[in-house]
Amino acid sequence: DTRIGSVVGLVRAKYDWLGAILSALALTLIIMTISNPFAFDWVSFQIIGGFVASVTLFVLLVWWELRVESPMLNLHFFQNPTFAWSTSTRFLGFLGGSAMFFLMPIFVQSFMGYDQRSAGIIMFVGAVGMGISSQLSGRYSDKYGFRIFTITGVGLLLVMNLLMSFFVSDTTLWIVMPVLFLNGAAMGMWMAPNMSATLSTVGRADYGSMSALLNLVRNVGSVIGQALATAIIAGVMLGRGAEVQLNELADSTDLNVIDAFLSGWRLTFWVLSGFVGLALFASIKTRVYKSEDKKISLGIKQLHDNPWDTLSNEFESGKTIKGKAIKIIDKGVIFELDHDVEGFLKTSNKDSFKIDGEYDLVVQGVDAESKKIIIMDDGTHTMRDNVEIEQDSAEKEVVVETPLEETAPIDDEAPLEEDTPAEKASDETADENSSNEDTEEKE
Repeated sequence: DTRIGSVVGLVRAKYDWLGAILSALALTLIIMTISNPFAFDWVSFQIIGGFVASVTLFVLLVWWELRVESPMLNLHFFQNPTFAWSTSTRFLGFLGGSAMFFLMPIFVQSFMGYDQRSAGIIMFVGAVGMGISSQLSGRYSDKYGFRIFTITGVGLLLVMNLLMSFFVSDTTLWIVMPVLFLNGAAMGMWMAPNMSATLSTVGRADYGSMSALLNLVRNVGSVIGQALATAIIAGVMLGRGAEVQLNELADSTDLNVIDAFLSGWRLTFWVLSGFVGLALFASIKTRVYKSEDKKISLGIKQLHDNPWDTLSNEFESGKTIKGKAIKIIDKGVIFELDHDVEGFLKTSNKDSFKIDGEYDLVVQGVDAESKKIIIMDDGTHTMRDNVEIEQDSAEKEVVVETPLEETAPIDDEAPLEEDTPAEKASDETADENSSNEDTEEKE
């Protein structure tokens, strides 16, 4: 983890089982209701009840995720406009663009007359376009920004949806294949830059959970889009009396069935184009997120209560507490206190403190607005240190006398002591006498 620069969370959060169950039930019920596999009437109690129950489950999911300590889906990220708009772009883009991968094989086999192998090769053209554009957009979006690629990709996807809505039974392969290639290129052009824009709003520690959330948004959008396309085509066909399964269209020669399917096909891509148009609007609203302009915090720490709201009760004025010295600066000493907070002791006697040493301190007050705990030294360790210093000084001032017969070593660098006036006068008289004796001897 250290070598690759990953961030490991220090807190092992509990798995949000209730959130997982609510999300699974809500998604399953909404997909079942939209696809209507039991062919209930759209105004029946089952369909209306399914929609009401789905909405209720989604509301419960949001209510729970906003209150649980370790949510499965951290909905607080949606307070960031860049995250909210980019995630909306992703959901609406996959909802409006993924149905093509479900409907086009049916069109190619049932109306163009190709077998399954040939249909697979034709569909592979779209995958080629997606692979090429995703590589280029992922590389150059880091250099030129994500907006130009997301807006262009979603806009091109909208045009391709509208073109596919005009496909008819005798549409030639040379029209279908370029449209499939451009549709795949459009999908690949906006997907990678969109993910980059979303992940730019969160910290490194949240990359894992955010990647899972983005994949969930993609899958949910794709499944709902395919269910919606199936429901529209099946509804149109049933409304016109063409009760034929989609996998049996190739064997049908009834013109009413073919006309009903093409009408449902056209309506489906018009509806899906509306969702892609909303995705285009969301991509335009997605702005570049600048970390220095953060107005909200997006870490797990911000989900907990502000500790400064309750620290005044823990650190009452006059209370003696333990503190660990962690840094000594010019004006005093910074201590590490309980609840992962720091206190500052202003003192001129900072040399008496040692790093990592624990000391008794007295709380003077808590300033919650400035997030400061004002402390003072109780004086115990300072008095003890002063005594030790005085003892050391006294020991250094002890003079050891040597016997007279012993000659102390001469320190050449030590300064010579000056003679007193009486000693100087005695020395001058002795010098004069010595000088007179020398003169007499010479005479």
